[in-house]
Amino acid sequence: MSTSKEPYLLNVDDEASKRLNLQHDILKRMLGGTFLPSPVVKRLKIIQQSTTNDQPLKTADLATGTGARIWLYSIREELAKNGLNPELHGYDLHDNQFPPANKREGVIFDTMNVLDTDKFKAVGENYHYVHARLLTSVLTVDEWKVAIQNCLGILKPGGYLHFEEIPFGELAIERDGLPASGGVLEKLQASMILLKRDLDCGNSIRKLYEENKLEDISHDTIDLRDCDEEAKQMQNTNARLGLEEFITNAIRRGPGALKRLGFESEEAALTKMADLKASSGTQAYFVLHSILGKKP
Repeated sequence: MSTSKEPYLLNVDDEASKRLNLQHDILKRMLGGTFLPSPVVKRLKIIQQSTTNDQPLKTADLATGTGARIWLYSIREELAKNGLNPELHGYDLHDNQFPPANKREGVIFDTMNVLDTDKFKAVGENYHYVHARLLTSVLTVDEWKVAIQNCLGILKPGGYLHFEEIPFGELAIERDGLPASGGVLEKLQASMILLKRDLDCGNSIRKLYEENKLEDISHDTIDLRDCDEEAKQMQNTNARLGLEEFITNAIRRGPGALKRLGFESEEAALTKMADLKASSGTQAYFVLHSILGKKP
């Protein structure tokens, strides 16, 4: 079930795949090249030692996204270094960003809406580790509760649920420490509020973990301001591409969507997009939230 009229506010196409791959590389640098939290690795090792070949380890990635540098392929390398070889399953609302069938290298892909409770019930408690990230612009405030309950429904007892999110409320574009988005970012955040997105989703997810009585909850944050210059420059490119997508999609949707972003006309939106391309000396920032919890 989904109550969102516009579930994806950014594109789902080849150009979006390039941006998502860049975003993946930024997160990899921020995380020091390691995606798997140590409690997950430790737990998977214990499970693997105690299970038989007909009960393999299973990991699911929701909103799995793109192909070439997809999260699942990155963690497979980490898992192998730790002597782990689980089945890897990737789910997404759309399949047009999945790798071609002949290039999936043993990873299983399928379509599934994170809000489709019936389909999650059909999957059942099947996974030892469930991961999802970057649903910030997709889910409304109320839909987060459904999404987390669905994720817990496919997680085995003792398994870990792991969300990684970039809250819109903590995005910033600055020059010399002062706001420098020209109002675009502020309009975007106001638009997210109108669309009932959660600008503080990191803390909201942690609270939902607590409500669902997850154990060993950890909530870590990494601020891009504390990262190296290359990561910051990569994020400048990523932020420009993302803002351009928001504006382009608003133009495509029509006057109502443009007004939600604070533009009175298509011409005004195009002018602002040109300004973004030409701007220099500014820096885009975000804060990554990593929320981990174990199902009782």
